[in-house]
Amino acid sequence: MFGLTDSYRAGGLAESVAIDFVVLPDRAQLGEIVQRVRGGRLQTNIGQVVTLDDAVAAFNRTERISGQTIVQIRS
Repeated sequence: MFGLTDSYRAGGLAESVAIDFVVLPDRAQLGEIVQRVRGGRLQTNIGQVVTLDDAVAAFNRTERISGQTIVQIRS
């Protein structure tokens, strides 16, 4: 499963749009992704990693952070 989210603020509370979809594994395409990561042509943009207990606070911050927020379910 893969998810995309987009949040924007219009002078008030942040509104979020979330899109979730299932990706069927394709060995050749997954291999291409691995090669791109290893070759530095594909990079992640992770801003912060938070626990599930801290997720609400992390998404309700007023300051902007660079990168995506990752909620860690298990350690």
